[in-house]
Amino acid sequence: NHWQIVQQGHAAANIVPIVVSNRIGKEIIGNSSINFYGSSFITNHKGEKIVEADKSTQCMITATFDLDKIDTYRKFWGVFSDRRPEMYNSIVLPNNE
Repeated sequence: NHWQIVQQGHAAANIVPIVVSNRIGKEIIGNSSINFYGSSFITNHKGEKIVEADKSTQCMITATFDLDKIDTYRKFWGVFSDRRPEMYNSIVLPNNE
């Protein structure tokens, strides 16, 4: 449940829908094994799960969003309004540029 809540928080904080996928089944390598618990899901721009796969079935899930409506909602909240992309070069370019 923790990983789902974290992803839902990312969607809500950034006001963007997200698609989160996870494997199903068991993988065995040598003496080790790991169980994947599925439960892939899609959130809306508020972080609410709108569709979710189960824990054991391979499947495809989809959703449709009104991107203009989401953009209006994001602008209302002012998300990203204080970003200064002109300042990004100092953190993404090598020191000699």
